[in-house]
Amino acid sequence: MLPFPTTVMLTDIEKDKNYVWAAYARLITGALAKVKAEGAKLGGDIAVRYDNERLIATMEFEQLNKPLPAMDPQRGQALVARAKGLPKVVVALNKLMGWVPPLAGDEYLRGLIDQIESKVVVAVEKQEPLAQQSLQICFGDKAAAAVPRFRQILTQLQALYARTDDKGKGLVHGPALPATMGALAHGTGDHAHVDLGTNLINGLLDRFEAAASLFHEASHTLPADSTVDFAYRNKDAHYLLPPGLAFLNAASYEQVVLDLLNGKLASDEKKVAALRHGAGTVQQAHALLASRVTRAWVRAYDLHGVALKGGLTPDMLAGLPPMPQGDTYKDLLTQLVLAFQEQMNTLMQTVSSRVTIVGTTETDKLDIKSTPQESVLYVPYSWAGDRPTNEVSVELLRFLADKIWPQDGDSVFSGSQLSGYVASIHLTDRPELQTMLQEFYSGVQRKPKID
Repeated sequence: MLPFPTTVMLTDIEKDKNYVWAAYARLITGALAKVKAEGAKLGGDIAVRYDNERLIATMEFEQLNKPLPAMDPQRGQALVARAKGLPKVVVALNKLMGWVPPLAGDEYLRGLIDQIESKVVVAVEKQEPLAQQSLQICFGDKAAAAVPRFRQILTQLQALYARTDDKGKGLVHGPALPATMGALAHGTGDHAHVDLGTNLINGLLDRFEAAASLFHEASHTLPADSTVDFAYRNKDAHYLLPPGLAFLNAASYEQVVLDLLNGKLASDEKKVAALRHGAGTVQQAHALLASRVTRAWVRAYDLHGVALKGGLTPDMLAGLPPMPQGDTYKDLLTQLVLAFQEQMNTLMQTVSSRVTIVGTTETDKLDIKSTPQESVLYVPYSWAGDRPTNEVSVELLRFLADKIWPQDGDSVFSGSQLSGYVASIHLTDRPELQTMLQEFYSGVQRKPKID
């Protein structure tokens, strides 16, 4: 991080004394190179926004760092401009490098919450046409039951904001969250807190996406009937959920928030009906695959917390090789779970954003072609045949996992071990969810033939 200039330093810059500007110029030049390299590692919308902020900071610095005019008053004016502009450049670069402002009373977060209330919750309660359409698409015959939940979730989010103290309560900076993850909830009720990603706090995530992420995570912290993650919005997997699961699924509420903030539906009823009832085996199988991986990814994070407390049991690790049990091996088991969690991160990113699955008649076996930008998995229609979508999605999971982590590779867990865990996730989940998940996975229907 760049040190914030003190009043003395800024006065020195105005008077061109003590080489203060030269020192900052060197530090800023190095910081600009660092954030450029970090931005190159990102992808999608966050990369565009990150790079835009970097370019603005670069141009502002270059303007300030131009050679000084030889004579006054232009020379003096340029020095004053340097002193005035330096704090803005320092703050901009520090945000890109991970610094965040205090969260207690933060106006940006307050604005997001107020926008959720005025544009979403009120619209839902007033039964405005767009709100009713979105609710029907996301919740089906549970739409009416979902309506009061929006005010409950908002109230919980407002309570989280109110008790934020920058000491671990309420909304908390989570610097370890991945760049593309907005937030992550912990606990329920009055003891809950939500970690916020650096990019959400600093406004590098799309404003509507940031608001929806807050609402998603707050729904997990409800004191009663809190939501879970059956499916995220990746590959439209949340639209596949039957009403009973959608009612409990955080991303289904998140989707309504986004529809109303954007002022339009992300998908209409006709398209969602086509996905649910099988217009294209490949699309449906990819959505179901994304849902399975999402649930397993969430459970992988849960396993780490349980491992730290020494409470992991063999049943929780179904699909994975046997591991040592008991307090004596807690540290060893925790490291294994962390390695597993890292591989699950890779699988999650692959299924949800790095791979495109397309149907083909040009081959009779699964094939994958990759470039530095993306991978395309070709699924022959003859291979899919009349098999249920659930079976197709599991086979695609195994194929992808084996490609990433071959059986004879050097990863901590092989692809077949990870796919075994994901494929059996409905057997190891919370008891009250197991039957619903099993019915969901087996109940997805598709056309018996591909047109």
